[in-house]
Amino acid sequence: MLLSSLINRFLEHAEIAKNQSPKTIQNYQHYLGRFLKWYGDQNPQNITLDVIHRYRLFLNRYEDDRGRTLSSKTQNYHLIALRAFLKYLSRNDIPSLAPEKIELGKIPERTVEFLTREELERLLSSINLGAANGLRNRAILETLFSTGLRVSELANLNRDQVDLKRREFILNILLFSAIALLSIAVAVNAINFLFHDYAVYERNAISLKALLLG
Repeated sequence: MLLSSLINRFLEHAEIAKNQSPKTIQNYQHYLGRFLKWYGDQNPQNITLDVIHRYRLFLNRYEDDRGRTLSSKTQNYHLIALRAFLKYLSRNDIPSLAPEKIELGKIPERTVEFLTREELERLLSSINLGAANGLRNRAILETLFSTGLRVSELANLNRDQVDLKRREFILNILLFSAIALLSIAVAVNAINFLFHDYAVYERNAISLKALLLG
């Protein structure tokens, strides 16, 4: 069986047997699709350490039509997807390279930058609460800084996930297929903005599912 057919079977296995999220499957499809395009629709038995070495060079030297390259972390995502695929082949007795032979690249240490208390206070005080979106913007910033949410997670947060009495909300973390219960004790004033002041200001918002409005 050729590589393209096996990749399709692997994606189906991830969906049905492993119950992985649509986003995870989409990422697998993207990363493995790039390997398929580079390697060709061949027999996976021909994948060797030399093939992996040349593929890593390809990823490291890759540039799109706008001159953008792949970060070390993104290159590792490609290799992680390939290892998961090879692990699937091994479990199904399909000859190919052992997945543990693929080593991930070293990621440079990340420098964490953060705002000082004074900088944060200046940022919050710069918001015009009398503007049409002032209360919403204040709620966004207070909630982000108080909970550590990603912007995408906050954007997808719905009203029925927030409990003001218990000062917490439920977050579905798709990456880990887990449910997290996060405290909003510090950000409760911001959430109150959304549920009360902002809801009054935007009367049509009451019937909407999303916590935040564009």
